[in-house]
Amino acid sequence: VYLPAIESKRYNQYTVVVDEPVYFGPNGSRWPVNWQETYKTGIKNLGAITIQKAVSLSNNVVAAKVAKDIGVSTCMSSLKRLGVTTIDNVNDNNLAAM
Repeated sequence: VYLPAIESKRYNQYTVVVDEPVYFGPNGSRWPVNWQETYKTGIKNLGAITIQKAVSLSNNVVAAKVAKDIGVSTCMSSLKRLGVTTIDNVNDNNLAAM
């Protein structure tokens, strides 16, 4: 997700993206959630964070927002260019696969 985002020149390590509840799941359900929410750490969403911080925290929400913004097909093309051969063009063409 982040490689094609940076290659697009629309994002860099200092780009700020808001980590907030998003509803990209089936039927508008809340998805994804961040790992710290699933382990009941008391931490919810972090608000405005940089791409660099999102990567360091393995932030799912920011990754999904960036993938949605640049396009899943762009992400898939990047993976193919890197040599990933297990991509299914039908079943992996969605945010959950990214």
